[in-house]
Amino acid sequence: MQPHLLQKNALKNIVQYGLVVPICLITLVVSCTSQFSSPSVVAQNSTSPKSEADRLFQQFFEQMQAGKWDNAVKLGQQALIIYRQNKNRSREADILGNMGIAYRAKNNYTQSLVYLEQTLKVMQEIKSRQGEWTALQQLALTYRALGNSEQAREYLERQLKLSELEGKPGWKAAALANLGLVQFDLGDYDQALKSMQEQLNIARKISDSRSEETALSNLGLVYETIGNLPKAIAYYEQVLQRKKERNDLTGIAYTQGNLGLVYRAQRNYKKAIPALQQYLDAARSNNDGRGEWVALNNLGVALYESRQVNESIATLLKAIKVQESLRVGLNDTNKVSIFEMQAMTYGTLQLAYIEQNKIADALEIAERGRARAFIDLLAARIEENPQAKIPPPTIAEIKQIAKEQNATLVTYSVIHQTDEIFIWVIAPTGEITFQRLGIKNKELEDLVIKNIRSIITQSHSLERGGNNIGFSISPGDKVKFKDDRPNSQSWDVLKVNSEAQTIKVRLPDFTSGTSFDRPIKDVVAKVSTNNSVNATANVKYEGLQKLHKLLIRPIANLLPSDPNAKIIFIPHRQLFSVPFPALQDDKGRYLIEKHTILTAPSIQALQLTRQQRGRITGNGKNVVVVGNPTMPKVVKIAGEQPEQLASLPAAEIEAKAIANLFNTKPLIGHDATKAAILPLLPKARIIHFATHGLLDDKRGLGSAVALAPTNQDNGLLTAEEILKLKLNADLVVLSACNTGQGRITGDGVIGLSRSLISAGIPSAIVSLWSVPDAPTADLMTEFYQQWQQNPDKARALRLAMLKTIQHNPEPKDWAAFTLIGEAN
Repeated sequence: MQPHLLQKNALKNIVQYGLVVPICLITLVVSCTSQFSSPSVVAQNSTSPKSEADRLFQQFFEQMQAGKWDNAVKLGQQALIIYRQNKNRSREADILGNMGIAYRAKNNYTQSLVYLEQTLKVMQEIKSRQGEWTALQQLALTYRALGNSEQAREYLERQLKLSELEGKPGWKAAALANLGLVQFDLGDYDQALKSMQEQLNIARKISDSRSEETALSNLGLVYETIGNLPKAIAYYEQVLQRKKERNDLTGIAYTQGNLGLVYRAQRNYKKAIPALQQYLDAARSNNDGRGEWVALNNLGVALYESRQVNESIATLLKAIKVQESLRVGLNDTNKVSIFEMQAMTYGTLQLAYIEQNKIADALEIAERGRARAFIDLLAARIEENPQAKIPPPTIAEIKQIAKEQNATLVTYSVIHQTDEIFIWVIAPTGEITFQRLGIKNKELEDLVIKNIRSIITQSHSLERGGNNIGFSISPGDKVKFKDDRPNSQSWDVLKVNSEAQTIKVRLPDFTSGTSFDRPIKDVVAKVSTNNSVNATANVKYEGLQKLHKLLIRPIANLLPSDPNAKIIFIPHRQLFSVPFPALQDDKGRYLIEKHTILTAPSIQALQLTRQQRGRITGNGKNVVVVGNPTMPKVVKIAGEQPEQLASLPAAEIEAKAIANLFNTKPLIGHDATKAAILPLLPKARIIHFATHGLLDDKRGLGSAVALAPTNQDNGLLTAEEILKLKLNADLVVLSACNTGQGRITGDGVIGLSRSLISAGIPSAIVSLWSVPDAPTADLMTEFYQQWQQNPDKARALRLAMLKTIQHNPEPKDWAAFTLIGEAN
C-alpha cells in the first residue's frame, strides 16, 4: 500500500497517494487522484511556439519529479507571472494546480490551499471539466491531510456529482475511493464500505487495475478498523502480491506497514515491528514527512505494547518532533484539525513515562499535547507578531506558573488507549502529586452528558439559549415576575386560577393574609418548588456525586483547606463540560462551598493570560453593558423558517442594575446593535452581555451572542468575528446560554471563550448550559457587587454563587458559569 502525499514518480502516474487516521491507530492507505497537465500535455494542446514560460514550466516540472520542491516553487512562480501577463488561462490553471501540489509536498498546507482554490476558480471560468474535477480532488486531499474531513467530504461530494454528470466511470471510481476514505475518517464505516465496494466494481468493469488495487487497500483498512482482521489480511495480501509483481518497492513497504498494524492488533509483535520499520524506512527515503510521523507513531505504539518502553519513548519523541514541524505555517483552523490526528502520540507517550514512574515527564508531555494552536494565538497577540511562537513549558516553568498564580493547579488527561484519567496536582509550592483512575471512555462521556442533561431539566424557565420552555405552576411553587429586580425574593404561589390565567402570590416576609393576583404570563421563571425534592440546597444529585467521586475524591486531601485559596482546573476532552463548582460530596456539599474555582485550557495559557493582564493595565476606562437586545431571527431547526428569539426581561433588569453600579448607560433593545457596540469594545475595561447565546458544536466558530439586527447584519456576534477583534478589557462576561461550550477538540473548546481570550481578554466568565433568565440576573448582579468590594474575580463569583444558592438552590440556576483565566 502506498500511503504518501507525493512520490518522485507520482506526477508520471494517474494515482497519487493520501493518508488516513483511524480511531484506534494511524494508518496510511491509497487514495486515487489525478494530476494537473504537464508541460508536454500543454504543448500538444497549443499552437503557439514554445515560450519562455513553457521553458520555465518544463524546468518546474522536472524539479517536482526530482522532489526538489523549493526549486520547483521558484520556477513555477516565474512561469505563472508570464502566463498571467499573456492571459493564457489554461496554462495559468495548470501551473497553479501543480504549485498547490508542490506546496503540499513541502508540508505548507496553507499555501497549498491558496493555490488550489485559485486553480478551481480558473478551471471553472475556462470551463475545463477535467481541471475542475482534479482541483476538487486535490483540495479534498489537502484538507484530509489536515484532518479536516468534513471539508474534504464537501469537495468530494461535488467531485462525485461532476463525475456522474460527465458520465466518466473512471472519474467516478476515483471520487468514490477518496469519498470512502473520508467517510471512514468520520466513522461512517457502513457507508465507507459501500463507496469502496462500488469503486471496486467499477474498476473491475473498466479493467482499471490501479483503481482495483486502491479499493482492495481501502477495504482492508476498514475491515482492520472494525476488527475483522482475517478479512483485512486477505485484502492486504492481494495488494501486496500485486506490488511484488510490479516490483513496486515503496508500495511493498507501505503495504507491509498496513499489515504491520494488523499484526499489532493480533499482538504478533515479532511480525508487526519489522513491518512497521520497513514502512518508516520507505517514508523517509521518499522525503514524506507526514508518512514519517505516522510511521513513527505506529512503531512507537507497537514498541510500547510489546513492553519495549525505552525504545517506545525514543520513537514517540521523534514522532512529536516531526508532528510539530507539520504545524508550522498553518492557520488556526488547520492547526486544530491536524492536532486532532496527533493526540494518540501524546497519550501513548504519557503512558510510557508513567510506566517508568516519570511523573514530571508525563506532565510535560500532557501540557505539550494540549492547546498548542491556542497558545500560538495568544503568543501572536502578546508579541503583536503573527509568527510568534513559544516552546511548551518545562517542568520548572510549570512549577513557577503555579507559584505565580498562588493557586493549586489540577490537570486532567483523558487517555483513550487504556480508558484512564491521569490527574496531576501542582501545589503553589511546586510539589507535584499524581493519580491515575480507570473509567471507560464511553462511560465517562455518558456520565458527563447525562449529568448536564439532568441539571438542565431540573427546572423550567425562560432561557438565554433561544428557547421559551413551557412549565406548569402549582400551589407551593416559587416564581419570579418580569418586573422583579435582581436579588429580589421569589414569590410563593398560593393559588392558581386556570380559567382567568392568574395566580395568587405572596412574598415570604409579607404579613399573614397579604397576597396579590398576577397574570401567569408575567412569570419569567419557576425558580424552585416546595413540592419538589429539589427544593433545598441539601438535596443530593447522583450525577454530581459520581463526578465528584471520580474527579475530586482521589485528590481531595491535596486541595487547600482555606476556601479563599484558589484551585485552577485544567480539563481535557469531555471534562471541559464538567460544572466543577456543582460537584457534590457524599454529604451533599458542593465544591464551591469549600473552594474558590477557576478553569483554564492549559497551564501555559495561565502564564500568557497573566501577561495579557499586565499589558492592558491602565487601558480602557469604559464599561459596556448590553442587555435584552431586540432579538434577531435564527433558524432553530435546519430547513425551517427563522424564528425570532424570545425577549429576556430579566436580562434587561440585570443590565440596568449592573450599569447603575458603574454609573453608565446600558445598551438595550434597538440600541444594542453590532454597529453601536463594536466600536466601544476596544476601549472598554469591562464588557457584559446579557442576552441569548447560540451554540455551534460542529465548527465552534459559529457560536454567537444575539444582538439587535439591522439592515446591514443579522445581529449575531460570532466567535469568528470576536477572534479578529483587539480587546483591552480586564473582564468579559457572557451572561447567556452555552457561551463556554463549542467544538471540543484536543486543542480545547473552539468557541466564544477561546475567541475572547485570543482577542486579548485575560479573564472571561462563560456558561456551560442554557441558563435561566431571572436567577442569572440575580447571580450576575451579586457578582459585580462582590467584585466591587474585593478585586478577586474568582472569589466574587464564588460568593455570588453561594448567595444565589440561598434563593435558587438548583444547580441549573447558579452552577453553569465558570471563570476562565486570571482571578485578579
